[in-house]
Amino acid sequence: MNNTQPSPKSSIPIGIAIVHHENRILVGKRSAASHLAGLSEFPGGKAAPEESLAACAIRECFEETGLRIDVDSLLHRHTHQYADRSVDLSFFLCRLHDPDGMPSPVAPFEWVSLVDLNELTFPEGNQQVLQILQDRMRPREVDRMA
Repeated sequence: MNNTQPSPKSSIPIGIAIVHHENRILVGKRSAASHLAGLSEFPGGKAAPEESLAACAIRECFEETGLRIDVDSLLHRHTHQYADRSVDLSFFLCRLHDPDGMPSPVAPFEWVSLVDLNELTFPEGNQQVLQILQDRMRPREVDRMA
């Protein structure tokens, strides 16, 4: 699947980073003023015009968390229809650019174990990728995935 192709005009293209490090995944909480307020989220957001979805995930992760990442692969892509909008979601499996010099992520983002993802409430559009993470990744295998 080509991550540089624009989504259908009726859908908002979103690049999302699934950042893994030491058997943990980077997760935040959506702000009270945002769409789907209060739900858990992975770093990501709307792609700028002419921006690839992978580049969007990298940029959004840095803007939201202060962490520099590299994309390993496209993990999952699908379009999800919410009551008020349609989103074209591209989830990229990512790793820290410099894991040895890793700063702490900016709040509200934090490292969460894969097991603890089940305790969090994510938007409906993330449910398929959460199942993929549970199916493909085990706590001891997360850092070996690429």
